[in-house]
Amino acid sequence: MVLFLSALLLSQGTSLWLLFDRNLSSIETQSQKKITHDVLNLAKLLNASQPQLHGKIISTWKIPGVILKLTTQTDIGPASTQREKFLSKKIDTWLKDESGKTPRLKIELSELSSSEKQKIAWLTKLVKDNTGNEFKRLNFSPVNQLNVAIPLQDGRWLEARAQPPAMSSLINSQNTLIYILTVTLLISAILFWSLRKITKPLAQLTLAATRLGRGQKVATIEQQGPDDIQNTIAAFNLMNERLQRFVSERTHMLAALSHDLRTPLTSMRLRAEVLPDSIERDKLLESLDEMAQMSEATLSFISTGNDQESTVKIDISALLCSVCEDLIEMGEPVQFEYQQAVILSCRAISLKRSFTNLIGNAIKYGKCAQITIEQQDNTAIITIQDKGPGIPKKYQSKVFEPFFRIESSRSRDTGGIGLGLSIVQQNINNHGGKIALNNNDIGLQVIISLPCK
Repeated sequence: MVLFLSALLLSQGTSLWLLFDRNLSSIETQSQKKITHDVLNLAKLLNASQPQLHGKIISTWKIPGVILKLTTQTDIGPASTQREKFLSKKIDTWLKDESGKTPRLKIELSELSSSEKQKIAWLTKLVKDNTGNEFKRLNFSPVNQLNVAIPLQDGRWLEARAQPPAMSSLINSQNTLIYILTVTLLISAILFWSLRKITKPLAQLTLAATRLGRGQKVATIEQQGPDDIQNTIAAFNLMNERLQRFVSERTHMLAALSHDLRTPLTSMRLRAEVLPDSIERDKLLESLDEMAQMSEATLSFISTGNDQESTVKIDISALLCSVCEDLIEMGEPVQFEYQQAVILSCRAISLKRSFTNLIGNAIKYGKCAQITIEQQDNTAIITIQDKGPGIPKKYQSKVFEPFFRIESSRSRDTGGIGLGLSIVQQNINNHGGKIALNNNDIGLQVIISLPCK
């Protein structure tokens, strides 16, 4: 809108400039013509009257901006410059009396300034480019003073020295400013209405894409606006429908697979339990337990990506505080510090599970957990610090992969399957956030970034 209105005001200003220049030329010509005719009529009246009445006639004959006097000799000579000759020729046709005598006149012209020359060149090029015609004015140079001397029958001269008429710029005119303001406001209203038809569906599409990127369920967007925007919305709706159908089909397939695995696993466990006690029997039962755990964990991992929990606005500081208080009541070494409430839209239950998992890992493998939260711009930064040995840098990206475990610190004896951090990362990503690991002098630092919008 700013660019469009700037172009509109520039075009209005250019139009007014051209109009004012044409208007100025016309007013100058008409003013000069009127003055010379008035002087000529005065000369005719003087010729038709007694010489003793000439003084009274001149004193009562008032022409605004013109000084009149009678003289026996005049210092007004013929035109000398090319521009004076051009204008003199025009005025000469207005001043010839019936006897055919040619009056004398002299026009004092101002010198053309550099800005005036640039203006004339610009106007000439503009008019020629748009109309194909040459731009012409009676007089490019402004007239400082028009001096006319008309001979009388008694041998004297009637001199008239005229100043140019005062010109008020059209650009400074109140009516002109009101017109420009009215037109600008009217076009701005139409432009704003048109842009709203485009930006409103785009804003809805942006919001829906953001929600979809955070793992939220997105309803079908109404197709509105220009054809291109409607086609974009239709493509987004189709993509959203296919994604939801794909995730739903995958979840149902894995749920069915997990359910189908339970029956043979249970049957195998029952058969293994009736076997005589032996090392092989114990190893078989251990393997069956591990397969059952992996099956349940896989189903939990998949269901996390299809979380149907509704999104609400909560104070994430209060959520973390409740998690820490529960752990403190259980005697766990947990510290939590925060300075202000941090509001964000999220799925509270799934985030609480993720925080519980991360804090539990810090306690389990790092002996304690120190949690802080702060808001930077529109991002909530949550830091979980422990005092453990940390995770080697080469494994920091791999620990988020499903079923990956660092054997030196985690084993199945502790109940780890290798899906905890994978579920946490997927949950954080579904909220549009990021999670990163960093070893420092104290231990392992987990940094979670979540958008507050």
